[in-house]
Amino acid sequence: SGLGGFDSASLVSQLVAVAQKPVAALTSKKGQVDSASVTLNTFSSKLGTLKNAANALSTTSGFVSMAATSTDTSLVGSVTGNATPGSYSVNVTQLAKAQKMRSDAQASSTTALGQAGDLTLQIGTGDPLTIAVTATDTLTDIASKINRSGGRISAGIINAGGSFRLSLQGLDSGAANAVTVTEGGSINLGLTKPANIVDTAQDAKLTVDGLDITRPTNSVADAIPGVTMALTKVTTSPATLTIAGDSSALKAKLSSFVSAYNDIVNSVHTSTGYGS
Repeated sequence: SGLGGFDSASLVSQLVAVAQKPVAALTSKKGQVDSASVTLNTFSSKLGTLKNAANALSTTSGFVSMAATSTDTSLVGSVTGNATPGSYSVNVTQLAKAQKMRSDAQASSTTALGQAGDLTLQIGTGDPLTIAVTATDTLTDIASKINRSGGRISAGIINAGGSFRLSLQGLDSGAANAVTVTEGGSINLGLTKPANIVDTAQDAKLTVDGLDITRPTNSVADAIPGVTMALTKVTTSPATLTIAGDSSALKAKLSSFVSAYNDIVNSVHTSTGYGS
């Protein structure tokens, strides 16, 4: 209540208030800087959007948008580069496949097989993978060892309603990626039996305007300049692939540029109080 009638409590409160003024000023300044930072970051983001919209129209190929259409769902075309208008007759006679095989049926996937030796997997002309199999290994153990080998092949277990099979599948399609299996020692999984070959590695085969084309995958990107063809199934009759101007794509690019430009103008006006 003060000393000798002197209101010391009020004096202390006032002194504290005075001492806090620089802190309050810094807090206010920090708020202004934070607000300015947010505004500039937002503006920078909008400029990036405008730049991307402008870049989409900055080249002849970008401005003159092209699209690929097919008369058959077996063939899906997409323009990925500098394509020119044209029409092509495409006939797909064979799809590319990866090697796939399976073992003989086993009663369990978690019981030791009692087979031991080296399981060798040769993928194309690459270095052979040697999987050391011990008598205590189960189908699941062998699959895990194959998956840990780092080779371009995957292994899994198929449960066929009480019987189990080891399934091997190459990760790359094409005849050059065929998988050859050698069962050494006492290994007798049946992976080499012709009846257990589900798919043989093969290339995709097609004709474009009567010219024979072979590719290791079902995505053909270098047969027609600027166009990628996705093969989904064998055609029953030649499909027509047409490359033509795409006005809707150009309209969308122009619309994106206009929207990005107007967004920047409006954002600047709002931030600076212009027009208010």
